[in-house]
Amino acid sequence: MRKRAAALIVGGVLVAFVAYREHHATISLLNTSEGPLSSSIAKRPEPESRPSNRQLFFEAVAAAKAGDGPRWYIFTEIAKAQAVDGDYDDAIATASLVQDYPDQLFVQLVRTRAKNGDVAGAKRMAAGASTATLRSRADDAIAVAQAEAGDFIGAHDTSRDLPDKSSVLEAIGTRQASQGDLEGALRTASEMEWSDPVLFAVAEKLQELGNRRRAHEIALRITDPDMAQNADSERIQGLARPKDACEAASNDAKSGKYADGYNVHRTAKCDCRDLAYIYQAAGDPTSAATAMRSCPNLADVSAGMAGLAKIAAQRGNVSEALSFADLVHVSGASFEEGYLAPALRDIGRAWGSSADALNWARSRPTGYQRAMALLGLAESVSSRESARQTGDRK
Repeated sequence: MRKRAAALIVGGVLVAFVAYREHHATISLLNTSEGPLSSSIAKRPEPESRPSNRQLFFEAVAAAKAGDGPRWYIFTEIAKAQAVDGDYDDAIATASLVQDYPDQLFVQLVRTRAKNGDVAGAKRMAAGASTATLRSRADDAIAVAQAEAGDFIGAHDTSRDLPDKSSVLEAIGTRQASQGDLEGALRTASEMEWSDPVLFAVAEKLQELGNRRRAHEIALRITDPDMAQNADSERIQGLARPKDACEAASNDAKSGKYADGYNVHRTAKCDCRDLAYIYQAAGDPTSAATAMRSCPNLADVSAGMAGLAKIAAQRGNVSEALSFADLVHVSGASFEEGYLAPALRDIGRAWGSSADALNWARSRPTGYQRAMALLGLAESVSSRESARQTGDRK
């Protein structure tokens, strides 16, 4: 069994390496570097076996290494996704490629492992920290994850030797409040030097339960004025501010009153991006693109088109997302690839790992774009595999 597992791992690495070499040939054959994203999908037969999420993660790393994009950001996103998927050793290996903010990433990986339910494994990871300070930060992240999951005893145990327990106590107190244990949350708040977040959570829960008088009393104990005001239902009622025309129009559109939203946005000269999002929500992508093009700032147009692509992808409309992605390139705008690449990740997530999706991802003209598109495909495979396993357990 061990020999078979080892063979599978080696095989996965070889497949990822071969795929990385082959995608250069794919780019040449498709000749898509000057064509739009939505028209660059060349049909080809379904492969006998599609790459696994692990192989796609490896391929994304290889694409990032070959490109000139912000490698630290790409490697960070890949490592975080690998950790979410439970590939902790791979995540640590990818994290070793990150030159900027490596300690912050290490803590995130440890926290993700704890949030995944593998607290013992997270503690082993934390024990491998390069410094005592980093070890403390990692232990703090584990304790916070335990508190957020409702394991208060475990959180206290993990944080026992930490010099600063404020973040752990905050996580415990806010979780207690969300569960309805308001007295327990107030006791936790009494242990804290600055307890505003826990008191806010208590006041918010009291408002939810309809006890406005008690919520008002708790809000008076909050020292931050803005937080206190937001927590105080009585003051909120007395200070209710009238909404401006553009905000009201956006709310109309969100509630399905698109015609009212259009009219106000046009007459009040509201933000062009808000109007574009209203058109998209109403199912009119052509008008959404036209509205976005009307923005005077070219960078806003480029970023806005990427935003529309992301929203379309998150809604599962891949063809619309690809069309908006075609429009991210705006002559005279800067940082357009920085807007586009994250949108490609969302498109990959929505598309899955069909032959067309793989062909599209591998044929992106830059390493940055390829890496983010492949990362999205890997996350899609991970999500579907997780859903399948959940279904099998039911």
